[in-house]
Amino acid sequence: FTYLRIFEKVGPLSINLQTCGLNVLVAFKMVEKAAIELKSQSRLFHDVHNNALQFVRMANASIIQRTETILEVMIELPVKRKRKTPMMLDEHTVDERDESKALEHYRVHTYNAVMDQVVQSLESRFTSHRQLYMDMACFDSSDFGDLAISGIPENSLHSIIKFLPDADVDKIKAELLSFVTNYEILKLSLPLT
Repeated sequence: FTYLRIFEKVGPLSINLQTCGLNVLVAFKMVEKAAIELKSQSRLFHDVHNNALQFVRMANASIIQRTETILEVMIELPVKRKRKTPMMLDEHTVDERDESKALEHYRVHTYNAVMDQVVQSLESRFTSHRQLYMDMACFDSSDFGDLAISGIPENSLHSIIKFLPDADVDKIKAELLSFVTNYEILKLSLPLT
């Protein structure tokens, strides 16, 4: 049920990222939204646990109805053996870590770890490159009409220029603006495919 929650948010995003003619800005906003939603749900283990319990009860009822066996899916996680820590002869303290609670151990070491890893992965792969995606959106032909009217934003194309060490930002912006304003005329000279 942990992965079901993840796939509910990431599934539509994955399909959109694999489409032809991808709008970079829309895709980036979808990634940001998925990361925010997953982060907000990353500590809602109680809901996942309740869904799992409901599924197990339903599965047990179905098994009992269909078979004559005494087969049953366990509702609770098996109890973990309590780890004994070595103590000195005169030591009377009790180890404060109680790892015998299997559900708590699963919540902390599995559920939280998986959710944190998914959110961190989305953020490191996409969200940290926000400016690059915003700059790439300037090259989307569906937005050329807006760019021709309002012009190229002042703080754009700086992250793309990092990949072109000899280029001048102002020159690139002027060339892009010239292309954007003449795009409708240039597009007519290309053969339809």
